Amino acid sequence: MFLLVLALSGIGLAYPNAHVRDFPMHDLAAHSRPLNTERGLLDGIGALLGNVLEGVESLGDVVLEVGEILSGVKTGEGDYGGSGCADIMVIFARGTTESGTIGSTVGPAFVKSMLKAVDTFPAAHGMNLSFKGVPYPASFPGYFEGGSPQGSATMAYMLKEVASKCPNSAIVSTGYSQGGQLVHNSAQILAHEAPNVLLHIKAVVIFGDPDADQPMPDQIPPYTVKIFCHSRDAVCRSARDDGTWGTVPKIGLLLAAPFIGLTLPEHLNYEKETDYAAQFVVETVTRRG
Repeated sequence: MFLLVLALSGIGLAYPNAHVRDFPMHDLAAHSRPLNTERGLLDGIGALLGNVLEGVESLGDVVLEVGEILSGVKTGEGDYGGSGCADIMVIFARGTTESGTIGSTVGPAFVKSMLKAVDTFPAAHGMNLSFKGVPYPASFPGYFEGGSPQGSATMAYMLKEVASKCPNSAIVSTGYSQGGQLVHNSAQILAHEAPNVLLHIKAVVIFGDPDADQPMPDQIPPYTVKIFCHSRDAVCRSARDDGTWGTVPKIGLLLAAPFIGLTLPEHLNYEKETDYAAQFVVETVTRRG
């Protein structure tokens, strides 16, 4: 009981009500993960991948393997849109333990919000939408690795494929909770292995981002990035750049996992932000100049 109380001590700290956090890259450069160009993925985010990808020499090998896996993947449960190109193509990574490919909470709500925004926003009149989830094992071990290595490589591959096959589409990279880690990781992978792909990403949205202090690569302008972090959400608050949410809260989150509905309510209600997120996306991708 003492360990549980100690571990959860950071979760109960009071903050004002929910707000949206934007993270300009120039303010966060000091927090970016170091990347080594000699071995791409392994050296670049080796701390995240650990032993899972031991022996793989480059991202190319990983992307090839992921491509072979995804070649037989059918449209996931909850995905929207066909297999062709759309004006706006959303790639979404669900949160830990969620089912399907877009999950059961934020993902489905975001699909509905995006459809409504495309239908009602004047500049988006006549645009169509594709919304695809990243198939990956959304498990707690993946979260504590800094985001599933397999999921990170899969998301990078999916973004690369969309950019290649649909060069005129506006790509939106988005995720919830651990899915936010995948958004960050996939962007870093592409920044070192296929940076031109990032130029096709016109908006980035993350809900409850565990890596909220990590900047996006230079190819993604800060004004295209929106991070939603509820003020009492211990998951994204653990990423505060003042260092006050270090190792203990992460241990706390692990111990609290069986009671997550009771201990992390502010991490589980991001559906209420999806309308605002969709408005941001549509306004951003239709922005002129």
